[in-house]
Amino acid sequence: MFPFRRWWRRTQLPVLGVDLGADAIRVVGLSGRSRCGPLKVSHYAYRPLPRGAMRDGVVAMPEEIAATLRDAIRDSGSRLRDVALALPAGAVIRKTLSLPDGLHGDDLEMQIEAEASESLPFPRDDIGLDFAAAGPSTAQPDSVDVVLVAARRERIDERIALARAAGLRPLIVDIESHALVAALTAVDGECTATEGVIAALWLGMDRRHCLFIANGELVYERELGLANAADDSASVDRICQEFDRALQLFQTATVYAQPQQTYLLGAVPATLPSALQRRTGSHIALPDPLLSWSGKERSAGDPPSSCMLACGLALRSFDR
Repeated sequence: MFPFRRWWRRTQLPVLGVDLGADAIRVVGLSGRSRCGPLKVSHYAYRPLPRGAMRDGVVAMPEEIAATLRDAIRDSGSRLRDVALALPAGAVIRKTLSLPDGLHGDDLEMQIEAEASESLPFPRDDIGLDFAAAGPSTAQPDSVDVVLVAARRERIDERIALARAAGLRPLIVDIESHALVAALTAVDGECTATEGVIAALWLGMDRRHCLFIANGELVYERELGLANAADDSASVDRICQEFDRALQLFQTATVYAQPQQTYLLGAVPATLPSALQRRTGSHIALPDPLLSWSGKERSAGDPPSSCMLACGLALRSFDR
């Protein structure tokens, strides 16, 4: 299993982004001079999974998924075996801690361990921890904000085991929402921090998730109702209502204004973009990184923006 401060770590090694979705496995490899240079999708593969192989982000059919992952890696044409995976946002607990400025190394880890043991709802031995400094604290002087992330070890370990069973070396286990933010920021702002607010509505096969991003950072997210890819007016109206509610909660919980742009990701009903634009007034976009970054054709049956998560994971190749 991954030790403390390793599963969310940075890397400067090239990695393939591997999205273990409810419906399929998607593999993306990116190349380019740097994270902020011209990007190219150098490798891509899509392989559908048996129904029920992944249930609510939990591995239900490990042998079938590992076999499909091996096939997807082979289809991608990449010889790379280092990969980045992700956990669903709902499987991760995040807390922002304000800690005294000047703590480093072992002292910082000991303080975070103490905070985690007191505040997390699981026994320490059952969870994996990681953290990242977020900068000077906005609430306390002479302090720094540290983002603590925690997940059940079994959720981390099952993904690690899948990758290893497929002959891969897992270097990173990220968070799905963080990887999506990385991909959206690259697509929207050409690798620069985007001014204003953008929103993303991710329509997965098993769930729907809403993200709000300000200046390149995730500032609010909300899990919506269970997925329903039907294109009837009732289903589309329900999605619009859920997005409206998420938008209201976002504006209540933060100081930010309404998004200037809303991205729709995943299995998007054909009538949803126009319906959502009429309802919110926000500009609606359906990003296609395969087309915009390399002109590649995607697999038949795979929606244009469905590889965004895998692209965001592959962007970890360019960590600083």
